[in-house]
Order: sequence, then structure tokens, then C-alpha cells
Amino acid sequence: MSEAPRPHPRPFGQGPDPATLAGAAAAVLWVVFCILWFDVATPWRPAALVAVSPLAILAASLLAALAWLRGRWGTLAGPPLGAAAHALLLVLALAFFFRLPVVVGGAGAAVTPDGALSGIVALHVANGSERLVFVPQVPYSGSLKSHLTAPLALVLDPARAFALVSVVFYLAHVAGLFRLALLAAGPRAALLAGLYAAFSPAFVTRYSLSNDGNYVEVLALGTWALWLAVRWTREEDARARLAFAAGLLLGLGFWCHILAIIHLAALAALFVLAAVVPGGRRRDRVLVAGRSLLALAVGWAIGYAPGWLWNLANDGESFHYLVPGAARTDSRRCSIRSSPSSSQRERTPVPRSGSNRRPSLSVAARHSCNAGPARSTFLPPARESPVSIPASASRTARVPPPSSAKTPSERVGRARKTPAAGGAAREGSAICSHASS
Repeated sequence: MSEAPRPHPRPFGQGPDPATLAGAAAAVLWVVFCILWFDVATPWRPAALVAVSPLAILAASLLAALAWLRGRWGTLAGPPLGAAAHALLLVLALAFFFRLPVVVGGAGAAVTPDGALSGIVALHVANGSERLVFVPQVPYSGSLKSHLTAPLALVLDPARAFALVSVVFYLAHVAGLFRLALLAAGPRAALLAGLYAAFSPAFVTRYSLSNDGNYVEVLALGTWALWLAVRWTREEDARARLAFAAGLLLGLGFWCHILAIIHLAALAALFVLAAVVPGGRRRDRVLVAGRSLLALAVGWAIGYAPGWLWNLANDGESFHYLVPGAARTDSRRCSIRSSPSSSQRERTPVPRSGSNRRPSLSVAARHSCNAGPARSTFLPPARESPVSIPASASRTARVPPPSSAKTPSERVGRARKTPAAGGAAREGSAICSHASS
């Protein structure tokens, strides 16, 4: 694909080129789709658009985005790979086939209790019962991969579908890492970096097969944004376009997981440093940095459109996780808008200390009751029975310390004396038995 030719001047001056118009249309349609699709935006849906299919809007947005990409391909594609293309294909093939046996035969082993939540979100998207922006109780972990997995889950085992989508994201990371190393250090470094990523350490390989934490999406989108940033330092005529494209990727990445703020801060720091490092006229440097920062911010805001909708309805709670100590206070009093039938759901208070494994198992058990016959696919056998304590009971229940109730009979006796705790225990037992049946 090549750069689209610029249009001829118009009678009243030159207007925006077709690629710019296509990009603007794609951005507007993307926002409209988010409003029509996600449950949290139900109060803001215009009456005139209620009858319009969100998938039709999404298709129109993708077509407009393809038209914009075609017009900007000469800028965004970067230098040709040349002889390095064969090395890239080799690295991608090794990375894929190295993980394929786990996708086919052991995908269930890669599912964690926290990752089961993303799986349940995908099942709810597939059956149309819920369309969430974020994983329940985790307003910094988005549902992009859940939405991409939902169609596959209709034809594949859900655990295998999630593992396959995770591998696709990881292959995008490997390709981005190869291109980044090729641009920065040459073909030999690119091959070594690609082989290292293909046969990665055990903990990286595990996350490349798992939907736990959405970390692999941040790796993929963030690596390509860094590749665009390196090109930004070399291609002066295309800096605004490269910054905008990087912002789009990091907006999607920030929706997937809040850790994408690291890549966003790195690019913003690069643009600021370019304005203060000597070289050329100071006014020109400041102007270029300002335009790049604006393009980065606009692209990021468009990519993060689903997150903006959720945060507008929930007092910007996702951004509280960027402030030390603020999220800990808000986790006990925030609410989630889940569906038109239940506009708000009270969250279970999260303990200030201890592991998050047990609350995640509890939430997975509650949501699995609504997931239908496929609910047990994402729930690995737990060694301990999770107990779900409703928010109303947790404010009044007093759990005795371990030393004050040494035997099971004493603990049962204390639960019977405390009505709230007894009711919570009975509810937790019912949920556990239902989830395991």
C-alpha cells in the first residue's frame, strides 16, 4: 500500500484530505459504537439510535479505519523489512508452534481464578446477558480480549479460545519487538531478540497463554508504540502522525490494563525532552513537541473511549489507582453499572491486606452461576472452598481471630451466635456447592 495522493485544491482553499476525513469518521463511529454497546452507557443512548445495530456501527467504523490506514500506510508502515522478513516469519512460527501444544491440550491449566473472571465476561458477551467495560471489581482491567474471544468461544472450547487469542497478542508482541530491535540495532540483534521472545522465560510463557491480568495485550500494544516512538526521533516530517498512532495503541492498552501508563509516560517524556535538548531553533522544537503531545493525547483519548464511558458513570474510579492510597479507600464504597436490568451492583469490600486469590474465587463463583452450562470451563478446581460475603453482612459481621476459636465446633457455635456471619456462611456454602455442581 502507498500514501494516498493529496486532493486537488478546492475553490475556497484546500480542505482536509480523504484519509483525514476517514479517520475522523472512524473515531466518531467508534465512540457511537461504545455508547450503543456497553451497558454502562445505557442512560446516554440517543433515542434515535436505539434501533440501530451496534455491530453495523462497528463495521462502518472498521471500514473507515481501513480507509484511513490506506491513506496513511506510507507513513505508518515504516521502512521495508527486506531480507529480515524471512527471519521475522521464522521467529513468529517458532513462537506459535512452541505454544500450540498447550493451546490444544492444556489450555485449562493456564486458567487462573483471576483469569476466570475475564472468561466469564466473554461468555456473557457471547450470550448477550452482559457487556462490561472492565472485569467486575477490577476497574483497571479491560474487556478487550474478552470481546475478541466471545465469537471464538461459540465454536471452540472457551479455555482454548482464550489461550489462542492470548497467543495472537503475544505474536504481535514478538513481531513488534523484532521490528524495534531491527530499527535500533540491526538484523542480528532483531533475530536474537525475536528468538528470546519466542522461547521466553517460564513466567512470560505462562502469561502468553493466559488471560490473567491482560498483561500480554499491554506487551503487544506497548511494544508497537515504542517502535513508533523510535521512528518519531528519525522521521521529522511524520512526527504528528506517528504520535497519534502511538496514542491510539496506548489508549487501547490503557483500557486493557492500567500498566500501559508506563509506555504513555515514556513517550510523553521523550516528546518533552525533544523540546529542551539543544538543536535547531528553540521555537521550532517546542512547536514540534507540543503538536506531538497533542496528537498523542488525542489518539489515547479515542482509544480509551470505553474507559471514559465507565469512568464518567463511576466518578473516575479507574484513575484513582494512579494515586497512591486513593484506590484502597474507594474499593469499599464504589459501585459497578452492569446491565440495564441492574444498573448498579454493590461491591464486596476488599481486605486491606492478604492475597486477592480468595476474593477472585468468590467473584468467579458468583458470576459462574449466571454463565450457564459453560460456567465450569473457566473455574479450575480450588483447594479451598471460596466463601462469598455480601457487603451488607461484612459491615456487621465480626470474624473472631484464629486463636479464639480453635476447633470447628467452636467456630460453628460462634457463627450461630452471630446472625450476619451465619447468614453469610450459609450463602457462601450455597454458592460454592452451586459452582462446583
